[in-house]
Amino acid sequence: MSSYVSEQECQNKLPQKTASGHGMTHDNGIMGATDSTGTAITEDDVAEPEPVETLEELLEQLNNLIGLSGVKQEVKSLISMIKMKKIRDARGLKSANISKHLVFLGNPGTGKTTVQRVLLYISEKLGEEKILLTAPTGRASRRMAESTGKSDALTLHSALGLNNDEECEAADEMLSEDFIIADEFTMADMRLSYELFKHIEEGVRVVIVGDVDQLPSVGPGNVFRELVLCGVIPVTTLDMVFRQGKDSRIAANAHKMQENDTNLDYGDDFIFCPADTAAEAADKVAEYYRSFVDAYGVDNVQVLTPFRKKGEASVNALNDRLWEMVNPKSSIARELKAGNALYREGDRIIHNKNKNDISNGDIGYITDIYQDEDGVDLMRLSFSDGRIVEYSAEDADLIEHAYATTVHKSQGSEYKVVIIPWLPMFYMMLRRNILYTAITRAKEKIVIVGSKKALYQAIHNTACDKRNTRLGERIVREYNALLTKKASAWQ
Repeated sequence: MSSYVSEQECQNKLPQKTASGHGMTHDNGIMGATDSTGTAITEDDVAEPEPVETLEELLEQLNNLIGLSGVKQEVKSLISMIKMKKIRDARGLKSANISKHLVFLGNPGTGKTTVQRVLLYISEKLGEEKILLTAPTGRASRRMAESTGKSDALTLHSALGLNNDEECEAADEMLSEDFIIADEFTMADMRLSYELFKHIEEGVRVVIVGDVDQLPSVGPGNVFRELVLCGVIPVTTLDMVFRQGKDSRIAANAHKMQENDTNLDYGDDFIFCPADTAAEAADKVAEYYRSFVDAYGVDNVQVLTPFRKKGEASVNALNDRLWEMVNPKSSIARELKAGNALYREGDRIIHNKNKNDISNGDIGYITDIYQDEDGVDLMRLSFSDGRIVEYSAEDADLIEHAYATTVHKSQGSEYKVVIIPWLPMFYMMLRRNILYTAITRAKEKIVIVGSKKALYQAIHNTACDKRNTRLGERIVREYNALLTKKASAWQ
């Protein structure tokens, strides 16, 4: 198959308009229809365990799943340990606290959500009532809640009593749950990880879930990678793709990139459209965006770009362009000038900091712009979980338009369709982990607009932020010291 797609081929791959036109009509700030196309098998289709009456029935369901051999072995071992402890406790015999911590490692769509469901069901069946589900960002924690059926998943900040990014110390209260699952842990930096581990009581079981091929945390450290590599904590690798289906080009090409293979497979779900300049790329991104919003709705289509400010294909420039396309100026939509930005009723907005119970990465819509009784201009935002929050013009540094975002900001999120401008001008950001993270945000379709040379450069560039924390060495040293102390106590 040809490496490049012609202009006509690009046009042919655009989705057809729906009978309703552009699909950009507002309804209380929520835009567009969300109908899907195709019949790709998802992780939920093949792997979601149904509620069962007995532990034996649950284990039978687990054993019937294809693959996941490492998970099955760890689950069997865990059940045996918990059962033995309960027997000894019932007989009044002394037993050690169970603290069998695990790390589950896997690329997107390999069953990490399935693992979490299975572990939750088993914990409940074995009488463990105090369970904490947590993730570094608000969007990741809400995805976790939706996928597991648990409504009380929290951000790490909320679980630790941190109200904002500026707070340095968590609340004094310890985490005494029976079982903690920390998802998307790649995004957790040194400070947040330290506060989490410091506040876990002895005997609490912790399962950490993540993907080492994703971008590291924005803050200092590369905690998840070092936990995986230190060799102290048992690591189970998930390597069977469920999310996009076995024939998905997204999953296949993501794997090729990890293998340094540039011979990617292009088709309806993995589209490359050439563009020589940032201006040309921006034009094509806008064309694809309009067409896919018509087909899927604005919430299911996301533009991701490596650069925030530089050129027509940056986050700022694309947001301005897509904003006027999706939510144009009208005589009925009120506006508010906040800082250097202009906001309008119906705008799609992303919150950029952990502050006042709103998490970094939360996305909502401006439902109302008005003045309070003191004449202060305010914006009312509605978030996907039903929260209603008021912002003043002075809060402008907390928000921005969300039609386009950086790849870094997209971690922990997923969309039906992702559109990525990828150009030589992004040379500082042409790295495999950035490209991989962007591509794996898509569930159904990827469109890459730009340069094949830049694409190949990123695939071959395995450099990442060098972070010499030596955390892994310190974990091993402390672990060995603990073993020596316990051995001395037994003698």
